[in-house]
Amino acid sequence: MSGVTLPKALAIDAYKRETNAGEFQLIIANAETHEPIAILPNRRKDTIKRYLQRFGDQVEIVVMDRNQ
Repeated sequence: MSGVTLPKALAIDAYKRETNAGEFQLIIANAETHEPIAILPNRRKDTIKRYLQRFGDQVEIVVMDRNQ
């Protein structure tokens, strides 16, 4: 995944697909074009945080729904 450049606006949404890493996976997309960028193995806070720390230097806006 080296060379990944994220756009300034991201859309993040979970979808149900059980894997060894969890019951839900997380899709990250360009919020303006809706183009998928990455699928994370789960929706855990630490997984998202690591991904954004690694690739999210240019990200200014994150769009997501809030579901328990």
